[in-house]
Amino acid sequence: MNNKRVSIIIPVYNGSNYLREAIDSALNQTYTNTEVIVVNDGSDDGGATEKIALSYGEKIRYYYKPNGGVSSALNFGISKMTGDFFSWLSHDDMYSPKKIEKQIAAVAQLSCATIAVCNGTLVNANAESVRVFYHKNDIQWNTVFSGREILKKITVNLEINGCSLLVPREAFTKAGGFDESMRYTQDRDMWYRLCFEGYPWVFVNYNGVLSRVHPQQVTQTRRDLLFIDSEKMAKKIVAKILFDGCKEKDMLLQYTLRCARLGCRNAVNVCVTFASEHGLLCVGDKVLIF
Repeated sequence: MNNKRVSIIIPVYNGSNYLREAIDSALNQTYTNTEVIVVNDGSDDGGATEKIALSYGEKIRYYYKPNGGVSSALNFGISKMTGDFFSWLSHDDMYSPKKIEKQIAAVAQLSCATIAVCNGTLVNANAESVRVFYHKNDIQWNTVFSGREILKKITVNLEINGCSLLVPREAFTKAGGFDESMRYTQDRDMWYRLCFEGYPWVFVNYNGVLSRVHPQQVTQTRRDLLFIDSEKMAKKIVAKILFDGCKEKDMLLQYTLRCARLGCRNAVNVCVTFASEHGLLCVGDKVLIF
């Protein structure tokens, strides 16, 4: 397992302010059997992003494509990768040196294809710590969870940071690529599909990612996309949550409540309509109100 190749894919759009730090952190991994793929998603910054990427020469593989959003850039990178594992690195984030090494060591001990998740820290634009990703009440470290268990957790309150994952390449053959129609919740949509495919998850107690939160991010500037994507997700996965996932009525309620907490009214309506059509307005001792 320790000779498995890891493809670190960096999608970037107008990223000249942070891209060099991201690439350097990928190249400085202690696990050396890696390739770094930078996908320029149609940057329109006068060539500033491309100039940085090209300065690395053969140390990285660089591609330019027309703008299509982060999902399309990730899918493009996946189509070009030669590795056995996929690791996503946003252009404004950084890896700690042993991120890949720790995750490969964790999955090497397991008998089946497994998704590895490391801890990390949210930082501000100046790389000053804001908070850690995962807390003790979220998960138990160095523990393997089934896809069903993670499905429950992400439906209730667990937020998975995409750059903290190491994903077997085969998973994208089974689950499909990132949904290119989504610009806000494409990552969460993918985690659900990986859970539905039954992949186990192992959580590695290592602070492997510094993830920036800054005003230029789509999650900060286009909150309207959250409502659009949440409705799309609900239409795609509500039936699977109940019938192909945990097969527990309470799961539908938890998903509906989460959409309500986020203010995603149309997604809530999708859930309630599904519940009504299947005689599930009452779930346990609670009632879905609409």
